[in-house]
Amino acid sequence: MKISGGVMVIRRSEHWVIWLLLVISLAGLAVASAFFLRQNNLNMVKLRDELAQADKSGKVEVVNQAARKLQRYVAGHMNTTTGRVALQTLYNQAAQKALEEAKPAEVDSSGYNLAANACRSQLTSYGYQSWAGCVANRVGIRQTTELAGATMPDPDLYYVEYAPARWSPDFAGITLVLLIVNAIILTVKLVSMIVGAIRQRLRRSALANSS
Repeated sequence: MKISGGVMVIRRSEHWVIWLLLVISLAGLAVASAFFLRQNNLNMVKLRDELAQADKSGKVEVVNQAARKLQRYVAGHMNTTTGRVALQTLYNQAAQKALEEAKPAEVDSSGYNLAANACRSQLTSYGYQSWAGCVANRVGIRQTTELAGATMPDPDLYYVEYAPARWSPDFAGITLVLLIVNAIILTVKLVSMIVGAIRQRLRRSALANSS
């Protein structure tokens, strides 16, 4: 009986050690997973900022290179949602080109450009008709139809947005899988322990009733 009691104590100790290791492992994997997911996001933010800087250069090739770099990283890593990144400089250049092409032939280029820039707030706030009227008044022309017919670029074409990978085989993805597996094992053992305790209590109750 003494030996049997000692064996039971050892088994209980082993169970508690296993439980402790599982809990420590779960906590460690949770911290590691959160760290690597955050690193993925920080790396994405860095590449997104590089794209914004590339846009300020006004060079399409530089912007395309930065955009491809960001796209490749986002496609291969979790937790890297970019949101909509505005390519404002490229859009402004395209809009300026469209406005210049709408200039009537009889209007002086320098005066027209000054008027177009001065009336840009009208374009942003009230649309092309208001802008055309403002420019026409400044340069001294009566017909605004040609100005108002300027074909402006579609703003939606000057936004970049990439969808991240749902799971990636990097440190973030691997630690996340291990975390889930560890949590499942811990849950199964907990349920098993509860079921075992209930069965043991039912057996004791049955023995007590039979006696």
